[in-house]
Amino acid sequence: MKVVNLKQAILQAWRERWSDYQWAINMKRFFPRGATWDILNLAEALLEQAMIGPSPNPLILSYLKYAISSQPGSPHLKSLLSLLEIMDMFCDRLSCHGKAEECISLCRALMSALNWLLRCAAFYTEKVKETLEQAAAESQLKMCLERLEKMLSSTKNRALIHIAKLEETSSWSTVEQSLLKLGENLNSLSNSPLRSQADNCVSLIKSIPTMLSVHSEQLNKTGFPTVHAVVLLEGTMNLTGDTQPLVEQLMMVKRMQHIPSPLFVLEIWKACFVGLIESPEGTEELKWTAFTFLKIPQVLVKLKKYPQGEKDFTEDVNCAFEFLLKLTPLLDKADQRCNCDCMSLLLQECGKQGLLSEANMTNLTDKRYTLPVLDLLLAAAAATGKLKSFARKFIKLNEFTKHIANGESSKGASVRALLFDISFLMLCHVAQTYGSEMILSESSPAGEVPFFETWMLTCMPEEGKILNPDHPCFRPDSTKVESLVALLNNSSEMKLVQMKWHEACLSISAAILEILNAWENSVLTFESIQKITDNIKGKVCSMAVCAVAWLVAHVRMLGLDEREKSLQMIRQLATPLYGENTLQFYNERVVIMSSILEHMCADVLQQTATQIKFPSTGMDTIPYWNLLPPKKPIKEVLTSMFTKVLEKGWVDSHSIHIFDTLLHMGGVYWFCNNLVKELLKETRKEHTLRAVELLYAIFCLDMQQLTLTLLGHILPNLLTDSSKWHTLMDPPGKALAKLSVWCALSSYSSHNKGQASARQKKRHREDIEDYISLFPLDDTQPSKLMRLLSSNEEDANVLSSPNRSMSSSLSASQLHTVSMRDPLNRVLANLFLLISSILGAKTAGPHTQFVQWFMEECVDCLEQGSRGSILQFMPFTMVSPAAATSFPRLVGCSGAPVPRHRHVQGSPTARLPSLQRRCGSVVFLLSPGRFRSW
Repeated sequence: MKVVNLKQAILQAWRERWSDYQWAINMKRFFPRGATWDILNLAEALLEQAMIGPSPNPLILSYLKYAISSQPGSPHLKSLLSLLEIMDMFCDRLSCHGKAEECISLCRALMSALNWLLRCAAFYTEKVKETLEQAAAESQLKMCLERLEKMLSSTKNRALIHIAKLEETSSWSTVEQSLLKLGENLNSLSNSPLRSQADNCVSLIKSIPTMLSVHSEQLNKTGFPTVHAVVLLEGTMNLTGDTQPLVEQLMMVKRMQHIPSPLFVLEIWKACFVGLIESPEGTEELKWTAFTFLKIPQVLVKLKKYPQGEKDFTEDVNCAFEFLLKLTPLLDKADQRCNCDCMSLLLQECGKQGLLSEANMTNLTDKRYTLPVLDLLLAAAAATGKLKSFARKFIKLNEFTKHIANGESSKGASVRALLFDISFLMLCHVAQTYGSEMILSESSPAGEVPFFETWMLTCMPEEGKILNPDHPCFRPDSTKVESLVALLNNSSEMKLVQMKWHEACLSISAAILEILNAWENSVLTFESIQKITDNIKGKVCSMAVCAVAWLVAHVRMLGLDEREKSLQMIRQLATPLYGENTLQFYNERVVIMSSILEHMCADVLQQTATQIKFPSTGMDTIPYWNLLPPKKPIKEVLTSMFTKVLEKGWVDSHSIHIFDTLLHMGGVYWFCNNLVKELLKETRKEHTLRAVELLYAIFCLDMQQLTLTLLGHILPNLLTDSSKWHTLMDPPGKALAKLSVWCALSSYSSHNKGQASARQKKRHREDIEDYISLFPLDDTQPSKLMRLLSSNEEDANVLSSPNRSMSSSLSASQLHTVSMRDPLNRVLANLFLLISSILGAKTAGPHTQFVQWFMEECVDCLEQGSRGSILQFMPFTMVSPAAATSFPRLVGCSGAPVPRHRHVQGSPTARLPSLQRRCGSVVFLLSPGRFRSW
């Protein structure tokens, strides 16, 4: 039949609006004799009719699509070649300037073309098996594979297919079936080049679903200082904390830095052994022992529950131990330090927790290291979460001593004094070592508050806690004070019978004030003071602790020339009494007392440059005290300490304590701002990457507040001040972008889960900024922020117009379930609005490149299938400008569950070629302070 009749049939189909199936049935009825429709030049006729008019006719194109789908492999080479030539015309220049829905249609069409090519390739791999048609089939297969490779080699095309996959999972299943069929026939290919080409195409297609999770491999990197510092910080300052926040933090670091599981576990063990080795003798050593052998195995048990892909976590743990066994000097030093076989003990504990199989454990001889039993019990209780209940028993024991029997004997009085003293000292020791929250009851029952809780809250010095020596808590009943002063001054030793020790401890502060005033006015001599202090510390050490607690608060309020006698009295109370007429276990109690007094006096002694020896502790002074050098500005201390840490490549316990002290003294903004300045000074790529890992670990001291400062103050200042743009060039600018994203992700993740370490909860900060006042928020601002974030209009002028129509915007409830009254959410929203304005600006510079790095890092750290990422704060208006500069990672945003997100992302992705041609490329001259833009 003539072509003109075919054209008439096409026109009739268009007029009557035939469906695909009606078209096929009628075509077979009209043209029954043709072996195939290629004889009629069907494809050419359909294309000719479809292209008449201002836009392609979708109905006629659907007929062409049906014809191609129903007959994937044409026996006529010319027909196949024509279709492949059509693909050659558009494959490199895929573009769409229509609405978001039309761009999504382009994504679907590209996936259909991929499916057709796969079916063609599978068809011709079958034909290759036939000897008579082998040469022709190989030629046609080669043409199909070349087009497949050309299409898939473009990251943009794979991204469009990825969007289509998210939009239509059923169509992607068809692609997978075609891919499976092609893979089954590849084994029969004898032509090696063709087989290699086909394998390459198959691997590219298989990479599409995982293109978000593909990251660059670690370049021969075996050390990860961030993991090391996070573990070291937890073991040093937060032994009593719950394990779950630590697990979440470690998993966040592992994912952000793409650390292999065996090296990840190895780094945890290395940090534990280093902390164990460098810990000073005594309590700190016991804390690290409990942390390493009790708490970390529990952490690994929780890490085991996280998805590990196809790998078995127990095998990763086993592999980590194999790596650890090669670190012979580290293990030898740990064994020498602890006087036991640390590796064997660790393996036994991991075996108990199910982290290792029996086959992987060794039978080594244990060398038992004798430890102080009570401190060992405390450390073990802290690591296993039982310290609070342990402390409650001491509270009950201390309260029991209030009950005095009528006609109390001297022996009974001695036992009662010992019980009070030991329980009081142990509670002080627990509060100083593990935190006062271990002592406080969660909900005080109706009735009297325990004595020690009252004294600890009102009278006990702690880090960051300033006491008022004139507070009413230090001014009890004057009658009791006078009787106590008379008893201390006139008696040769303290009486025990009928003595109310809790009243004596509350009255001792006022008594010391009276005695100190008498000494300063020459009413009492130094010999009298010695006698009084001997009476205070001679029987029960707890009275000396209470006296020094008040003296520490008193010294803080005195001038430099007024402190001498108060410090001398502290020195007298801290010196143990060597005599025969003391109660049982006096030497042991003095050791605990000296340790408590050393903790109490550390800050005051540093401020006054005074040295007091505590010889009875039986150990060297803990190196964490007297941290800051006298008469040296804290900025110089911060700079020099960060330089040392950067040179070493890891943060030790001493550095952690110094950074914590500097954070407390300088404030959050000062601390964060100066460390960012140090980062921006680095010009070597390897140093900037190391600095980012170390800074992230240091920021874990107070991640929430430091993140708010970094994202809410420091970054906006750098991005809006053109005089500072030169500091944002590569490599320091790229490193700062990485650090900002890491902090934002960590804070947002832990914030949403309501996780905060006990260390951050108890931290006293008088200088933490009020972010509600820094970011004023009226009743309309939350909805305004949400409208700005949800607007799909690309013109910034239209966006800011008060007459802008809201019909194209999504409501906040459709997009997010976050509260814009939360400081972190508000800071993130404001930052992304600033980034959006930078991307939409007509000028470019290093700040534009910084924004690109920031967005790329956001997507790099985006977990496959994750929900609630910080990218939800990204306004829709950012997508088109971002596509021109950082397209390949832009598709990472399409993992969002909202279909509207994919539609908005599909539009700029489809228009990428024209966007890039229009925008050009930003080329920065890396000479200091100079750059060139399009």
